[in-house]
Amino acid sequence: MQQIARSVALAFNNLPRPHRVMLGSLTVLTLAVAVWRPYVYHPESAPIVKTIELEKSEIRSLLPEASEPIDQAAQEDEAIPQDELDDKTAGEVGVHEYVVSTGDTLSSILNQYGIDMSDISRLAASDKELRNLKIGQQLSWTLTADGDLQRLTWEVSRRETRTYDRTANGFKMSSEMQQGDWVNSLLKGTVGGSFVASAKEAGLTSSEISAVIKAMQWQMDFRKLKKGDEFSF
Repeated sequence: MQQIARSVALAFNNLPRPHRVMLGSLTVLTLAVAVWRPYVYHPESAPIVKTIELEKSEIRSLLPEASEPIDQAAQEDEAIPQDELDDKTAGEVGVHEYVVSTGDTLSSILNQYGIDMSDISRLAASDKELRNLKIGQQLSWTLTADGDLQRLTWEVSRRETRTYDRTANGFKMSSEMQQGDWVNSLLKGTVGGSFVASAKEAGLTSSEISAVIKAMQWQMDFRKLKKGDEFSF
């Protein structure tokens, strides 16, 4: 190691003076760069967070003009114009109505509306024919204040309507038969605007139109009928 250092010193001394000055300067500069460390500021403390409480009026002034006041609850749903098919009569308030469709049973219909299975069983026991509902028949019912089934009405046909009233031991059935001669008639029409208006022009009453819509609501969408489409009843 000493021999290497002696050889380097001998070679350095044999260099011309300008070369020795330049080489010495570069050596000093290299050592200075290697030793020097730039001073960089690294904050060790967490940023200062300050909570400022503002009055509601001050908060509102900071919001864009199009914003809604944050101190107000969402307003009730705006009234949306309804199609004639969505109209409801005042008499339907508190009354649940359902038109039997494919695959429906008394149990499946009432159970989806939250009626207790024990009430459904007692109701079916009062009239075994309730187990044989047919497509297009209409059911309507009312509930007690506790949500129990109070009365159920079954339109078996245009001639017969059966009513089931709640009693202490179950349900009591009563039947009402419409008197008169029944004659079948055919009504035809063409869609000119809405189906409801066109059906009225063909001779159907509002209740008859409502019954048709409810009976066919799962088979077709009456809103998709086009001008010129024909129908018959």
